[in-house]
Amino acid sequence: MRTLTIKTNPRGFQKKPLIVVVGKAVSKKAVMRNLVKRRISALVRPLLPFGDRNITIIARSGAAEATNEELKLELYAQLKATRS
Repeated sequence: MRTLTIKTNPRGFQKKPLIVVVGKAVSKKAVMRNLVKRRISALVRPLLPFGDRNITIIARSGAAEATNEELKLELYAQLKATRS
């Protein structure tokens, strides 16, 4: 199941090198959305900096139920594909 979408932008396009977006489709509760943001940020943090690119990660429905290992595998696979 695809729970994350990753977009890359040239450096300087956005203010921060990493932006994580979690909408209400993931969970109606802000506590759960913030938890998903923290989980994704913790997985991506060791990979910073991204070189000459800024990354935007959009969590989709199902991201709240996914385990850390599932998120990590999907995240790393998509980041590897965007670097190629």
